[in-house]
Order: sequence, then structure tokens, then C-alpha cells
Amino acid sequence: MELLKNRALSSFSTFRVGGKCDNLWLPENEDDLRYLWDSSSNSFNYIIANGSNILIDDSRTYSDVICTKKLKNTEIVCLENGKYCVGAGVLLKDLINRINNDGKGGIEYLWSVPGTVGGATVMNAGRGEVFNQKISDYIECVNVFYRGKLLVLKKQECDYSYRSSIFLKNKDMIILSVIMSFEEMNRDKSEMLKKDRMQLVNKIQDNTYPNMGSIFKKCSIPIMKMLQDLEKDDNNISFSKKTYNWLINKNNGTYKEARKKIDDAISIHKILGETIELEIVDWGAQM
Repeated sequence: MELLKNRALSSFSTFRVGGKCDNLWLPENEDDLRYLWDSSSNSFNYIIANGSNILIDDSRTYSDVICTKKLKNTEIVCLENGKYCVGAGVLLKDLINRINNDGKGGIEYLWSVPGTVGGATVMNAGRGEVFNQKISDYIECVNVFYRGKLLVLKKQECDYSYRSSIFLKNKDMIILSVIMSFEEMNRDKSEMLKKDRMQLVNKIQDNTYPNMGSIFKKCSIPIMKMLQDLEKDDNNISFSKKTYNWLINKNNGTYKEARKKIDDAISIHKILGETIELEIVDWGAQM
């Protein structure tokens, strides 16, 4: 297991914002996780993988953070009848390519997501709520490390809902692998779906600057577009004029700036009686 001392967490965040960490632990297996659990105060307060969907407070120093990037869980094992055991560290693109090569498919809408299977399982990643498509549609069970033990959670035990799961509500759970089952799909169709996805992404997603992906699970599109129109070009952090539900970090922005944008959006929604619900995980709000 590797231990990095006094590291800036901004380099581990896709948003490029974050404070310092005294001890950044990179476990490689279950024994390393057991060691960390036994030596902790019975809690994994801060866990990071690829660093997307997380807003880290740059005014704080974090004592201990666990980074799961080096966990040896990047295998895809074909079981039978379209069923696979997928390591949590497998990139979504690699999984999609593998099942497509095997004549299977179903999650091509995640082709553009630069995350891992573990992260997608935590967030129940999918398309917008109107499409009712999410990765949990293909999950049978999840193998997790939880409070010093290895557990297998059946899908119905994972408390899945739109962009939510038990793993978001219980920070002591670390996903190791996922058992998934996919449908038959010919190669031409899967290639077409991936191509269509990238055409849509290039049209509507702003990857010019560092971002966290979607900030809110639910929000009013007209209100978000109004906030975009009010943005000044010289802001360090602003709502993207291309992707209404994204914050972009244009020039060394801070946690405080990002949080103000988020709080302003929440306040306006409440004043106008519109529903808004945060999707990102805010480490500044965790104490």
C-alpha cells in the first residue's frame, strides 16, 4: 500500500479544486483495507476514486483520505449467459467495449462518462430522469468492503433510485466488484449507439474547462439558463453557457466561489417554488 504525505487534493479532482491531505492512502487489496479500517476510528470519512462528482474544500486540510485508484479490481470476468463480474476500477469505456465485442450491450449512453464502474454504481449513473435508463438496470449484486468485512449486497439491498444508492448514504462502504448481466446486441447497433452518444456530447457538453459533471439531480432548466445569461466572462467559476447543469473552473477558482454559485441556484429555485436537489458530494459540508 502506498502512502502519499502532504498532497494537494486538487490534482485528484476533475474540478481541480481541493485542500491539502496529510495522509493519502492508496490501498491495493482487501488486506490493505482491513489495515486502514483497524487503524482508523471506525470510519472511512473521505474516499476518492477518479475524483469526479466531488467538490473538495480548498480551505481545509484533510487528515486521512483513501484513494481507491490502485485497488487491484480492474478485471472483467465473463461468467455465463451475458453475466460478468466487473472490478470497480474498470473504466466504463472498457466495460462497454468488452461487452460489445461479446455481442452484448445496454449502457452505451455511458460511453462519454470518464468514470469507473465503481463510481457509476455508487451514483447509479444513467441518462436524464425522463429516459429512465440507469446502470442499476444491469446490476445483480455488489461486492463491498464494509467495516472490516466482505459483503455481497443484492440489487434490492442497494436502495437504488434516481442518481442515488445506499453507497452514497453509507460512506464506510467501498465497492470492490459488481455482478452485471447484459442483453444481446449486435455490433452494428452498439457502434451506432456509441457514435450517437458522442455526437450528442460534443453538441451539449462543455469539456473546455475542468468540471464535476452534473451539479444537480433535479433543477429547473429555465432557471439554470437564466443563471447562465447572468454570468460574467471574467468569473473564475461559472455555470457553463453550453451545459446548463455544469460548473466550469476557468481560472484557479475556489471552493467558496463554487459553493456560492450552488447556493445561489438553490435559493432562486426555492424562492420560485421549483424543485432542486444536489447531486455532487460536497466535502466541505462533511465534518
